[in-house]
Amino acid sequence: MRRVQLELNELSLEFKSLRESGIRRFPESSWQKVIAITKKIPIAEVSLAISAPIGYIRKKAKDLDLQVKPMRFVEAVPPSLMTFSNIVISVETSKGQKMKIEGVDSSSIPFLMSEFLKGDLSCSK
Repeated sequence: MRRVQLELNELSLEFKSLRESGIRRFPESSWQKVIAITKKIPIAEVSLAISAPIGYIRKKAKDLDLQVKPMRFVEAVPPSLMTFSNIVISVETSKGQKMKIEGVDSSSIPFLMSEFLKGDLSCSK
């Protein structure tokens, strides 16, 4: 805990020095230190030490969090391009009716299942 208190004192001096220098915006590296220390001690204590409103510290934490998160790319395959040629679907109703689907394109599966379960589809092959 003593180490954290030393960090807080250093941070307090850093912000005081920055204010005295006349700088209009504090560097992100300073805000990153603030955010890091708020994970160790209460934000109110940090706010008091650096003379910054709690709400502003929370806003900076949110802004920095958005900047740090890596971008993710996900490949989306449209259903029309998906193939299920090696999949076999077997269905049996409670009345004992059976259906086996092999080698059809994915867009046909919902229709075949729906018609089979309704009892309207008679197919072979």
